[in-house]
Amino acid sequence: MFYRHDCCWPYAASFFLTLIIYWDDFFVANTHAPWASLAAYGILLAYFLYIIRLYLQKKIEKKNTPFFIGFLSFKVMVWGIVLGLLFAIR
Repeated sequence: MFYRHDCCWPYAASFFLTLIIYWDDFFVANTHAPWASLAAYGILLAYFLYIIRLYLQKKIEKKNTPFFIGFLSFKVMVWGIVLGLLFAIR
C-alpha cells in the first residue's frame, strides 16, 4: 500500500532486483570482483541521496514524509550492511 500511494514503484522494485544481483554475484557467478553488486548498490544510494536533497529542499510532498524518509533510510542501510557482510564472508 505504501509504495502504491507514497513512493515510486520502480524504485521499490529496484531494491529486490539489487538482492537478486547480490545473490547472482556472490553465489551463482562466484566472480572475483562483484562489480554488478557494487553498481546496483551505488545506484540505490545515489537515488536515495537525490531524494534526501529534494526532502531537505521541501520539494517532496507525501502523506507521511518522515516515515517515507525513515523507511528508505532503513532499507538503504540494510542493503549496504548485506553487501558488506557478503564481502566479509567471501
